[in-house]
Amino acid sequence: MVSRRAVKADPSISSLNNRFTSPFKHTFWVILVFVWSFLAISFVTVNHILTNK
Repeated sequence: MVSRRAVKADPSISSLNNRFTSPFKHTFWVILVFVWSFLAISFVTVNHILTNK
């Protein structure tokens, strides 16, 4: 079993901005991907139904 102890971070480090952080870390992007995939699957399904394939 691995145990982990809490370590206090240096206050000067926590105020630094990481320029390599992901711009996609917001919840909005997850919702957008799910909506986009639902629409894409819907369009393909409707296309297959209408063209009788």
